Amino acid sequence: MSKYQRKHFKPEIRKVNGVPRIFVDGVELPTILYRNRAHEDFKYMKKFVDAGHKLFFMTRIMPPDGSMSWQTYADEVRKRICTMFSMAPDIYIILGYYLSISDKHIKEHPEDAPWDNPEGPDLNYHIEAAEVRETAYFSLYSDRIKEEQKKQANFHIDIIESLPDPDRVIGMFFEGGRAQEWYNFNSERYSPGMLKKYHEWLTKRYKTDEVFSKSYGKPGLTIEKALMPEEAITNPQRGWLQDTGTPNGRASVDWYEFAAEEHLAMILTGPTAAKQRRPDLLTGFFCEHLLDCEHFTDPFKKVIESPYVDFISGPSSTEANHDLQTSKLSHSLVASIHLNNKVWFQEEDTPPMAKESKNPRSKINTAEEYVKVITHVSCKNIVEGIYAWWWDFQKQWFKSKVYWPRLKKLQAIDKYHRAQKPSSVAQTAVFVSEQSEYYMPNWPRNTTLAISMGMYYTFPRMGAPYEVYNLEDVLHPDFPLERIKTAFFIDCIVLNEKEREAVEKLKSKNRTLVFYWASGFGLPKAQGSIYSTENMKMLTGINFLERCGQFTPVMMSLPGEHKICELYGAGRFFGITNELRKGNKPRSKNMGKYDLYPFICINPVLTVDDQNAIPLAYYVAEMMPLPGENNYNLMNSQELLIPTQFNKPSPTFIGAAIKEMKNWTSVYIGSNYVQWELLNAILRASGVHTYVDSGELVFANSRMAAVRSYDSAGTRTIKLPSKTKVADAFSNKAIGKTKEFKIKINKFETKCYHLG
Repeated sequence: MSKYQRKHFKPEIRKVNGVPRIFVDGVELPTILYRNRAHEDFKYMKKFVDAGHKLFFMTRIMPPDGSMSWQTYADEVRKRICTMFSMAPDIYIILGYYLSISDKHIKEHPEDAPWDNPEGPDLNYHIEAAEVRETAYFSLYSDRIKEEQKKQANFHIDIIESLPDPDRVIGMFFEGGRAQEWYNFNSERYSPGMLKKYHEWLTKRYKTDEVFSKSYGKPGLTIEKALMPEEAITNPQRGWLQDTGTPNGRASVDWYEFAAEEHLAMILTGPTAAKQRRPDLLTGFFCEHLLDCEHFTDPFKKVIESPYVDFISGPSSTEANHDLQTSKLSHSLVASIHLNNKVWFQEEDTPPMAKESKNPRSKINTAEEYVKVITHVSCKNIVEGIYAWWWDFQKQWFKSKVYWPRLKKLQAIDKYHRAQKPSSVAQTAVFVSEQSEYYMPNWPRNTTLAISMGMYYTFPRMGAPYEVYNLEDVLHPDFPLERIKTAFFIDCIVLNEKEREAVEKLKSKNRTLVFYWASGFGLPKAQGSIYSTENMKMLTGINFLERCGQFTPVMMSLPGEHKICELYGAGRFFGITNELRKGNKPRSKNMGKYDLYPFICINPVLTVDDQNAIPLAYYVAEMMPLPGENNYNLMNSQELLIPTQFNKPSPTFIGAAIKEMKNWTSVYIGSNYVQWELLNAILRASGVHTYVDSGELVFANSRMAAVRSYDSAGTRTIKLPSKTKVADAFSNKAIGKTKEFKIKINKFETKCYHLG
């Protein structure tokens, strides 16, 4: 096969002031795009072209039931692409496809299906989204499925190269698994492909049955007989944490590491095949949130470092999809993606009016309310350099006339803004630890859920822009170390040496480092328990006392001689996750008792025991878990909390504290959910510029500031870092050269301003 030579419309990704942007023949593409999947209403799609859209994702589902031949499918795909190209000469397409495994294939090769029991798979099960069958259910561990993935990748490249003007297709987009999120895991416990790979993985790690059985504490157990360690996974050893110093903990962490590696291998099969044949195409895939998915943990660092991945796409937060009150969350690690010169495409899957979408979950009941959502999220994406499509690719939801003028205006705002070459002004970094997720059992994922709630409700409201990174990103040569004044470590519980090195690098220039519950508690090692308060002390500089048992992390703030204490004030409650999952029913059977629970416990409880630390808050309770190694597994072992006045608690019950170090400040907050008011006080005390201090959402860079009211109307004050020209982005009305100005804003309204 001769190598294809692109003649024109060369796509490339290059950074503009640190933000990766897509260019075609040197022309930058707009931030807002469109995606089509399940309809062929080209008259309707022409409206998006007229509104200024230049980039289109195109997908045609191949029915797995044999009702369509591959030749007919190819003809249909070509027809869609050519029809779109006929609408304007400067439209470009990223061609997507779902990995579609036929019913016939699974019946002929049942070993390629996911086995939930040892007798065999359910051969009649299939994946369906939006009333369209996508694929028979397949195993993520099957080598034959990977070969089919490669075959289908090349088949779609053949379609591209058969087009009259193939170079206007600038990329390929891969989806598969359950819907397009790639998670089959809990149904794979007996899959032949999984067991084969699992045994190979265990052999590579343990070499012999003798070493393996000793490590797992099960004499006579052989690698060949090893199954998914379900009991170990659901029974953590150190509170809510898995301890690899115990046989069950070792088995659990092994399983998560193994399954994540195989998960990644299946996801990357398509992009790799396409990139190897056509390196000129931009390649990427669809996947769920790292911090908003109870299904599994992604080895995300390997994804963003892969030479075969140019972009990743996925939905915005599911919590925000149907509720005006909720802030829209981008992918958890957009800053990390951008740091590695990859692009993030966000699927804005908020249905519009309930009548149009027929979605009973939607609380957005008018077209005007939906315009508020479009405006809010688009301003956020424009500021942060996030590409996004609106999820109407199935049912033509944009029916009201009010949508189109707003989309056109947003495109104009984006075009003007990009021409100003904006740069990030975020002085706050939020860090997550990828490997820490392997040490938490799948059933509560309590840290993950509480943290994702923090991403939804608290960080967006603290008054200043922020960026979310993998902790090891600090060691990247392009990491903006000098810009960062405050760092939050929100799930950094088990940290390896590289991650700890990253934290040490941040301990300088008078930065404030804020450590959430159990930060640094675990340190991976070959033998013995990985957990100790000494590990935490090495990370935070603060002494702790470990208490066994679970506890709801409700704290009351204390008066103290520190600016954080002064700004936040004494006698305020915080820590409890009281906004968790507003849905009417849990998303899955596994998550039922956690989705609707009004708070999440911590276990173990780690109290500050350091005379040199300034108490910030104490745990509020009548009883507290007892300290002592002998009580780790006694869930009901508690001691009475001696009644005290709130400003004179026993030092052994301090849950949050501040400690001034040589050239940095350590703040520990013994919860995995912290209200925005305290975050705002920490930022202001740390010298971070805050644009608003009243709980509005704020998105800002060097050339734009956008503010969205939360749930009340009124007058708000916007403070800028320096005196500059300000103009309303929607009305083009000049406000003047100023450092501070007041605005009148309605409930859930978004105001956007050009700066400079």
